Amino acid sequence: MKKLVSPQGLIDGKYEDPNLSEAIHERVDNKLTVSYRHDFGEDIQVTPQLSYELVNGQVTLIELSYTIENPTPERLEKFCFECAIFYLLSGFEVVSEETPRVRIRVTDLYDMAGLIYALDYQSVSLYNIMCPVGFNEDSLPKYPEVMEWDTHDDGSLDEVDDEDDDPFVVDDKGVAYSEDGKVLKFCRCTFNEPYYEVPDGVEEIEDFAFYSCRHYIKLSIPRSVRTIGGSLFANGGYIVIR
Repeated sequence: MKKLVSPQGLIDGKYEDPNLSEAIHERVDNKLTVSYRHDFGEDIQVTPQLSYELVNGQVTLIELSYTIENPTPERLEKFCFECAIFYLLSGFEVVSEETPRVRIRVTDLYDMAGLIYALDYQSVSLYNIMCPVGFNEDSLPKYPEVMEWDTHDDGSLDEVDDEDDDPFVVDDKGVAYSEDGKVLKFCRCTFNEPYYEVPDGVEEIEDFAFYSCRHYIKLSIPRSVRTIGGSLFANGGYIVIR
């Protein structure tokens, strides 16, 4: 059963989560914009924002919204369509109140599970948003089996990870590795190197690892690498073996 517990002492109300929004920007948005460019033939800049509402210590609503540059009605509709295809979720809509944006608001348990799963697939975990510290966990609702795909034992956070069952560390270039250094997982959106040397001892490079890199890149890998994932580069690149 997925356990969503916050270490931050939250009380009832609506919360914007800048850490999760940043994680979505770093690990998801470039893949989303590449898909949009492929389908509609134009580049687009997007900014995500994730918020949620707590009532009596329980999440009752999760909202993911995107603002885009030059938000014409046509572009918003096209981006809304792209979001639905990319996340494999219905419910994305264009809203014009205050700032025009595309959003999805989920309140049903199964719909929330669908959004959590979609983000978890992109390495963004929502495990830390459930209830305030000290809340009686035995009183939480028993989630249906749809949520068993993501199990966490606690809601603790640390400086280098937002997923307690898949921790990682980040080097000075913005590239994330598993704690044992054997798996290169992804690069942050701040990664801006035309050349990058994967250190000796790495055995696997995951799918989409350099999708957040916004330019052509030369990637040098050691002979210790045994598995290289697909779709490594969003904007082109090539691999050389040392």
